[in-house]
Amino acid sequence: MNTLAAELDRWGEAGRRAALWWRDDDVSAPRPELDRILALSQSLAIPVSLSVIPAATQPGLLEATGDPALLSIFQHGWAHVNHEPAGGQSELGDGRPANVVLAELTRGRARLMELFGAARVPPVLVPPWHSLSQRVAARLPEAGIRCVSMLAAGQHLPEIAPGVALICANVDLVRWRNAPGFVGAPEAVRRLLGALRARRLGLIDGATPVGLLTHHWALDADAGRFLEALGRLVNDHPAARWIRPSWPDAPAA
Repeated sequence: MNTLAAELDRWGEAGRRAALWWRDDDVSAPRPELDRILALSQSLAIPVSLSVIPAATQPGLLEATGDPALLSIFQHGWAHVNHEPAGGQSELGDGRPANVVLAELTRGRARLMELFGAARVPPVLVPPWHSLSQRVAARLPEAGIRCVSMLAAGQHLPEIAPGVALICANVDLVRWRNAPGFVGAPEAVRRLLGALRARRLGLIDGATPVGLLTHHWALDADAGRFLEALGRLVNDHPAARWIRPSWPDAPAA
């Protein structure tokens, strides 16, 4: 953490403050790894946005999580099922008619609001596998969705389609090759440093928050220790803060 602290010191010397936010994907059922994420969020008062799979989510999933203001529920597609006929992985791609996809997304948003309450379910979609057909993207407001959250390292336009904002996660803490797992503390630090330096040096808009991405099921105890240390560093450093990302309001009923 010393190198991260030194980078934040440079932000402070420049009179600036780095903003970080946290998204955790593939939420559907109670798991010890999810409990670790939720406990850390609550103990350190870190907002976390949970990408929840509507079709697979069990009632009562988040009933005993403490302060509900720290949790936002993003819609993670409908069932996280691949529908591409050949090559690639996408639930929201061109493998099916857009009307079918939009009907599922509408159903999924309604289910999440029923399970968790409309106030905790912003109009944000996280496409499974970060794959989204442009035909579907252009019609997302029909399903009550005003924002998409993807994984991307660089700077992006403020909209992914007319009337649909884009908020990016930037730093993935999961190693995907071979067996998925934590990338390890040295690699996690390297990725975070790259994102912070790019903003400090103006290679990316410095006002863009750094989005941390996790998949709780792929994280072990070492990842938990790293996340706790990072959480405490950001909380304690005057040149850093945890935020909840902003998104447009839901369309009027």
